[in-house]
Amino acid sequence: MRNRFLGNGRQLGNSQSIGPELPPSSNPGVGPGLSNLGNTCYLNSVLQALTASPTLQFSLKSTPHSRPGVPCPRVAAKEVCVLCILEDHLRSARLGQGGIVRPDMMVRNLRAISPALRCYAQEDAHEFLRLLIDAMQRSYHPLSGHSSVGPGSGTGSGGGNPCFVASAGMYPYQVFKGAVQSMVVCSLCGCSSSTIDPVEDLGLEISAEPGFRVEDALRRHTRGEVLEGADAYQCDRCNRKTRAVRTLGIHDVPPLLVLQLKRFVFTGANLFGPSKVSTHVGLGRTLVLDPYLSAGTLEAARQQEATRRQLTAKQQAKQQVVSLGHLGQPQDALCYGTLFAVVVHQGASVHSGHYYAYVRASEGALEESGGGPDGKPSLPKWYRMNDSMVTEVDFEKVVRADLAYLLFYTVNKRCQLKGPRPPAQPPAQPPAQPPA
Repeated sequence: MRNRFLGNGRQLGNSQSIGPELPPSSNPGVGPGLSNLGNTCYLNSVLQALTASPTLQFSLKSTPHSRPGVPCPRVAAKEVCVLCILEDHLRSARLGQGGIVRPDMMVRNLRAISPALRCYAQEDAHEFLRLLIDAMQRSYHPLSGHSSVGPGSGTGSGGGNPCFVASAGMYPYQVFKGAVQSMVVCSLCGCSSSTIDPVEDLGLEISAEPGFRVEDALRRHTRGEVLEGADAYQCDRCNRKTRAVRTLGIHDVPPLLVLQLKRFVFTGANLFGPSKVSTHVGLGRTLVLDPYLSAGTLEAARQQEATRRQLTAKQQAKQQVVSLGHLGQPQDALCYGTLFAVVVHQGASVHSGHYYAYVRASEGALEESGGGPDGKPSLPKWYRMNDSMVTEVDFEKVVRADLAYLLFYTVNKRCQLKGPRPPAQPPAQPPAQPPA
């Protein structure tokens, strides 16, 4: 698992070291390989996936965390800013196409991401991703002794610096933030209860049945569940426990959707930790999300789409949403995801093994798939990012990846997909008394 880069690297900024560059044509449209600094394959694979995200790269360019003249106050105060480290890495990766990057600053500051992370120890890629996102968001929290300011106010001790603006509508919150809605409907009176919870990824249980696909995992995740017996629903209107149906739907789809395939499960047969579920899960270039949206979100989207279709062709052109990763898009879907990265785990358990990633190159680097005279569209190339080794692969190789663990999608929306907040429930009424 160790694959240290021992060559003489050239320094880029103060966070990354780029090794001798390979010929630029060796891997156009994709970032460089990453040196394994000692059991850091989990970190490398997640960084490669984030580097391949068009959404994250666009946010970095349009709303950077710090910029000339408005430096990050944490760095100025000689504190560690995880978001600055990640942005430096993304910039270094863009400049280092064809070379090798040593993610020294990220590894050196693992404890700043979370005290639970240990240098040179095998960690779980999904856990690292969650901790990294949390640390990125904490970078917007005010320093000790400073007060935060309201979104967009540009006043207060922060002096308008984005580091002091803790807003859920800003980068990096807006990139990963989504929500799911849980709806419970009483089978006796029809009264419904709804809760909306924020999410940054979706964990999906998988099955060993033949032909199992990621769509099947999402369908299981959002299908209705009957609450009865010991799990019966306490209905406020009926004032007693009743049989009810609970459904789960995606209420707000994040621009960057991460799906975790739950390959590590606890069973009574394994006393040494979670067991590995080595099941093949079918993938496609795109994932239609319409069937898994909450009822309110889907209805709002349909109404917006109906209004859009009533516009003239000229008005449609003006209001058309620019879609990142549009190649191969489903024509009738209101919301779908374009796969751009897959993190794979090899090994028998969560405590051992090896991680690597498959990433989709930028759309400027197209694979030979019949594009040209025959009129068929060319599709972006895919690469296997195995620490410092970067290898071009066919997408069929990605599809056949038996141990896909994390799936990364750029979400494409034909309209603003965010369902309405559930209305306040009427006060509970006592059940009607039968006539005497």
